[in-house]
Amino acid sequence: MRHFLILLRHELRVLMVSPSTYIAAVLAVTMMGFLYFLMLLIAMEGPQEQLPPELFSVFSGSLYS
Repeated sequence: MRHFLILLRHELRVLMVSPSTYIAAVLAVTMMGFLYFLMLLIAMEGPQEQLPPELFSVFSGSLYS
């Protein structure tokens, strides 16, 4: 278990220093913001057949619950 914790700490430290981690995070947050904005535009168009919680369930991953 000791070796696992040493390796985990090293990998997390390397991950936090790598610029590609921050680029991927910025891209993911930008994409989620864009999708959220599109969902809001769709919801504001007028009466919908779906309720807003069903419309926004895309973000929670529970499309069929």
